[in-house]
Amino acid sequence: KWLLWTEHLYRLPQVGKAFQDLDGKDLCSMSEEDFRQRSPQCSETLHAHLDIWKS
Repeated sequence: KWLLWTEHLYRLPQVGKAFQDLDGKDLCSMSEEDFRQRSPQCSETLHAHLDIWKS
């Protein structure tokens, strides 16, 4: 749900399918490069926003 909410909040293209096989623990352990591999156009925003939530 975090991913869908972030897509909506930042008006990002729908990238949920690139992450649908991951749970929250997996997302939290991903590096910025991991995000870039799955979603090149949104990786910086997604990683930065998740990093804020983890803090």
